[in-house]
Amino acid sequence: MLHEGRIGMIAFTSSPQVERLVGVACQAGLEVPLREVFTRVPIAAIGPVVEETLQNYGARTVLRPESNFHLKPLIRAMASAWSSR
Repeated sequence: MLHEGRIGMIAFTSSPQVERLVGVACQAGLEVPLREVFTRVPIAAIGPVVEETLQNYGARTVLRPESNFHLKPLIRAMASAWSSR
C-alpha cells in the first residue's frame, strides 16, 4: 500500500522504526519503491535524530516539532502540515 500511493503521510517516533521498515522493504525486494516513497510522501519525525536517519535513506520532506520532541508536539506539527495541503 505504501508504495502504491495510498498513504498521505508517515510518522516515525524512533530511528529503529525507520531501520526496521527499510530492512523489511529490502527483504521483500521493495527498497527502491520505499526510497521513492521517501521522496514524495510527507514524513513526520519526532525529533532531529529520527529526521537525520530518514534523510540518510533519502527522505526529502521531513517535518518535525521545532522543540519539545514528544508525541503531542509531533501530532500538532502533523496536523498543521496536513491542514496546509
